[in-house]
Amino acid sequence: PLPEAWAWAHAQAVTDESTTEAIVENIRNQPNLNVSRILCPRRLEPNKRYIACLVPAFATGVLAGLGIPDDADDMAPAWDTKEGTVDLPVYFHWEFATGPGGDFESLARKLAPPTQSLEVGTSPMFVGRADPGLPEIDGEEAVLPLEGALVGPLHTGREALDGLPSEWLEALAGLLDAPRGLLESGVVDVEPVSPPLYGSWQAATHVVPDAEPVWMRQLNLDPRYRAIAGLAAQVVRANQEELMHDAWRQVGNLLGANKLLSLARFAREGALRLHKKVFEPMSAEEVFRLAAPLHARVALDQSTVNARLRASAVPNATADPAFRRMASGGSRILRRAARFGGGSDRSTIVAGLEGPRLREDGFAQGRHPQEDPAHPVSPAGNLPRL
Repeated sequence: PLPEAWAWAHAQAVTDESTTEAIVENIRNQPNLNVSRILCPRRLEPNKRYIACLVPAFATGVLAGLGIPDDADDMAPAWDTKEGTVDLPVYFHWEFATGPGGDFESLARKLAPPTQSLEVGTSPMFVGRADPGLPEIDGEEAVLPLEGALVGPLHTGREALDGLPSEWLEALAGLLDAPRGLLESGVVDVEPVSPPLYGSWQAATHVVPDAEPVWMRQLNLDPRYRAIAGLAAQVVRANQEELMHDAWRQVGNLLGANKLLSLARFAREGALRLHKKVFEPMSAEEVFRLAAPLHARVALDQSTVNARLRASAVPNATADPAFRRMASGGSRILRRAARFGGGSDRSTIVAGLEGPRLREDGFAQGRHPQEDPAHPVSPAGNLPRL
């Protein structure tokens, strides 16, 4: 019945928004985060084939789908349960079949609480006669639960190395450390052969550690972990060609990345040396003139150096190439002014223009212009008259 269709059409918007306006905006701008579901409440019969059809639920959709002109906005239901036959456009359809009583409801009704222990997923592992070089273990201590990939929710497990006799652990550690001992003793006519020491290359040690790293000690002394590590080693040996191929491919990318990092470090060191040799001895005014081509790209207090220059009392021409040549250290004008004026050949014109302390020769004046009658200030109050 179409009056009940609202309960079987679900829409989900994946969003963190909480207001209606924000959710509507999210649906319009990010349709891939929204999901619509149409459910069918019909009870299916066993051993029967069905055709599922997606059809419009309103009369307007029916007329539009069948190509029948309709000027009215008819939101009436597309069909009535009292009608015997109805023509509907099909948007999408698919076929499926049911088995003998295999619908979801029948399967769900078969679920029941467990009647047996949920401590599943383990297999008993006997270690009482593991090796002739190890002492024998009897009783419950000789059986360890080897855990699988999936265990029951009530399985508590057994701590690593918990319950194993200390003399058994010491004997196993001595057996694993034997190759290193033979090599350090200088014995060359005996080839040291022992069970594998897992994780030795990763931990950079070839003996069982007494304390750190803890994971390596547990991995090599707990028989359960050794069994799992042995299975993993078999997987690696069976797929070693493919693994090495992938490893070399990653190494190629790593070498390229290291090369880029080395070039970046080289560029950084070169820039530091250049800055220390060239820029550090310069005054602020010399750096200002030298960096003039970059003023439009250097940020300074949420604006650029060019913008600050235009807003200041300093003329914009101080950043022009002609002025930079005139005010450079090799300028004949400045050298001549320094020779006759007794000043320095390092120009301070820009600094003088920035504040009212400029003399006729272009060098800094120690007194404020307002204190010097020979150098009255301009009406603007920040530029001297020359």
